[in-house]
Amino acid sequence: RLTGADGTLSPESLFSWPTASTAMRRFPIAAVAALLARGANSYVRQVDWVESPFDLVTPDAAIESCGLAKETARALEGIRYDKVACPFGVLVACSAAYPTSTCGLAANVIATLLDANQDGVPDAPAVAAALALGSDTAAALVCGTSRAEERKAEDLPRIDYSFGSQSYDRWDPTNVILEESFHLVHQNGWAMIWPEVFGYASDFSSTVCAETARLQCVSPGWVHPENKCPDGDEERAPGDPAPSPVRGGCNEPSCDCNEFHWSAVENYMYQPDTDTWDWSSSWPRNRADVMAMLSDSYKAVLEDPTYGLPQKPIMGEYCVGCQPVASTYQPTYQPTSGSRNPTKQPVASTKTPTPQPAADLSPTKSPTKSTKSPTKQPIAPGPAPGPAPFPGCEDDDSWHKKRDSNKKCSWIGSNKNRCVVKGDDERWGFEACRETCGT
Repeated sequence: RLTGADGTLSPESLFSWPTASTAMRRFPIAAVAALLARGANSYVRQVDWVESPFDLVTPDAAIESCGLAKETARALEGIRYDKVACPFGVLVACSAAYPTSTCGLAANVIATLLDANQDGVPDAPAVAAALALGSDTAAALVCGTSRAEERKAEDLPRIDYSFGSQSYDRWDPTNVILEESFHLVHQNGWAMIWPEVFGYASDFSSTVCAETARLQCVSPGWVHPENKCPDGDEERAPGDPAPSPVRGGCNEPSCDCNEFHWSAVENYMYQPDTDTWDWSSSWPRNRADVMAMLSDSYKAVLEDPTYGLPQKPIMGEYCVGCQPVASTYQPTYQPTSGSRNPTKQPVASTKTPTPQPAADLSPTKSPTKSTKSPTKQPIAPGPAPGPAPFPGCEDDDSWHKKRDSNKKCSWIGSNKNRCVVKGDDERWGFEACRETCGT
């Protein structure tokens, strides 16, 4: 990270190893130079690729529009947090110096986690209710321009827990806002409503914590970078995990299980720029290996619509009625037909079903006669049933940035942050340029 313990930028840290390599990977040289010139505490990018349907109002106005408690509003005003949104009643509060557009992005992310199909209704209403203002477990996402500024909002009255966005040290704030928002929904939402699945019992007995414990210090498996495996052994054999909790700064279930769950989910949902493998030595290097590592009982939780876990990438856009309700970027783990073999040729389809079974595209006048015994030779082998179709990892040459036909997938290739740019056909770059964006 570029900031010190007090939340301020340390210019020296930019040129230390390994911090320098991390900084240069996440920040363009011009941005780093600008930080040094400003002597700024930190940097929060003003995003320009999303719009938010949520009004950003003052804390005082939020008393009426969001049901914000007066004492909470006064506390926010006292620390110069002047922008408030409340997607599904959940408090998103941003400091006066925090970019307005990025504050809207944060509200969009919370809304998308609660309403994945963007139909304006929470996928799990009980979870939204647990997080909303007025609840005993009400949570807040607080967005400041430095660690110190976010710490000022840690103890807001009438809020059970405030989660800092930690977006002050990233060139692209989307993924870190998503991660902290996910922790918010997990800890104060899913874990409260379904403790047996998502909870933090000290014996690691919930489904999520049991999966964390099953993979603790195993290779392939899981170990949080703040934790230490017994004897430093992070490559234990599968089936022989280290006893949980291990020693370390994130060994409690509320931290260890939460961090593991996010790492698994971001791979499951094809979120771009996942980096768990970068700091967890035993974590698999690609999504296929992550999915192979996870147990069937845990993957069943990821797929169960009851819980409303994200099923596709979240890039910061939220728009009621703009998304197809039943769509998914994600293939099922098992083919719906029971076959593991893909079809050799696409199956011919008609606009309307035929009245009777037929051998070609035109209906027969009467049903064919059935035989009591099979024919000696198959008449014509039909296409084998296969799994639900999933788009290949190829770039679509027809795609280009909205209002600029010269900016195609090759343009995205020079800066992967452009994967979240929209095209003239309303598709995101990461949807059309799958090879370039790695999606």
